Amino acid sequence: MKPRNPNLPNKANTSKSSKPLKNNTNLSESSENSESFEDKENVSPKPAQKSKPINTLKENKAAEVNEKKRPIPFDKRAYTNTSNKKQKTSTVGLKMMRTKQDITVEVNGETVPYKTVVFVKGGVLSENEKEKFEQYIEKIPTNRPLAEIVEKSPITNSPQIVKTPSGKVNYNRVANFGSFSIFTPEPLKEQKTITTIDRNHDFFESDEYNQVKKVYTKTGTKEQIITVNKGLIKKTDAERKKDNYKRSISQGSVMAESGRTNEGSGNKYSHKAEIIPEHIPVEISHMIANELAGKITSQIGNFIYGTAHFNTNLIFIESKHRYLAKNLEEYTLRVSAGLVKVEGGEEEHLHNATTVTYTLETPNSDFKLPFTFDAQTQNKPDFAYDAYFTALVKAKVEALLEERKKSETKLQNNTSFKK
Repeated sequence: MKPRNPNLPNKANTSKSSKPLKNNTNLSESSENSESFEDKENVSPKPAQKSKPINTLKENKAAEVNEKKRPIPFDKRAYTNTSNKKQKTSTVGLKMMRTKQDITVEVNGETVPYKTVVFVKGGVLSENEKEKFEQYIEKIPTNRPLAEIVEKSPITNSPQIVKTPSGKVNYNRVANFGSFSIFTPEPLKEQKTITTIDRNHDFFESDEYNQVKKVYTKTGTKEQIITVNKGLIKKTDAERKKDNYKRSISQGSVMAESGRTNEGSGNKYSHKAEIIPEHIPVEISHMIANELAGKITSQIGNFIYGTAHFNTNLIFIESKHRYLAKNLEEYTLRVSAGLVKVEGGEEEHLHNATTVTYTLETPNSDFKLPFTFDAQTQNKPDFAYDAYFTALVKAKVEALLEERKKSETKLQNNTSFKK
């Protein structure tokens, strides 16, 4: 075994950034009224209540001051205009820029139409929700109905290959988001998720490793929780408008020991560690989106390294928060990212994520929608993926609002008195 590099930071001098931070800032109120909760291993916080919003993010003023000396980077994921109509157009353009819009695909030397099939996991949709979901996906140009499951995973028993009613071509699973999976005629790509790295790897003697802040965690995860409502959206919109829709803190400067943006690069770090192949771009992803909570999201505990394709998949659900906050009034967003473990490094992990869970839940749990994302995916998403996220979210929200209305009507009838 190689001797430990004397230039490596001592564990005592590193930030344990993967744990939720104790002194939580309440985004709906002033910092004087912010609440904190006890930080225990394997104990889930209580559901968020309207009077006491939860937020595990903490102000990072030091990074902001440091970044003032550097040019402010353009926020590619930010809305570039102020009107709602132009905001929507900008978001659509961004998704199109980061996705493929294939018309055909090569299968065994033959050109076939590019189509998509969706499979929703059992228990995710009620009968009413399922009916609404099917109405939405019928409008997706590439969508085809699922007719037969040809092959299942021997480990998870989930579908891997399916057929449509025509039965001419096998559809392979190209994306699994937990609650639903997407299949296309594209040939299967062999991809192995990297979950560990040996401490003797040359990466740990490199500048790419030494220049980035370290993370130690017993749980092997980074976790963030935040209460989302219209007040949060309004506050963040005002903050971002004041900053001309540009970030005042770059992700790279937060990740780097020196504060220099280029030294916090996800590409250099991930490729040197051989977590992601060099031809796949890697980005610094927000667990809680900057568009959702603003500057407070620019901290190391909220950043992970994931492929650009993973980050695009995240955008699909992140762009639904405005709709959700308007219709659900308030809900909790919980994001947990599993990290690559350093074998022989005690509690040390890399900032590279493996699987990210993303759960939306109302205080009384009448709405709960969990997603999982492969942070190391090498499959570039199709523009149609976003339409499936939209269909699932809208189907569940519309069904819930109908149920709430029925309950309110029933309550009014039960409390009315005849003269």
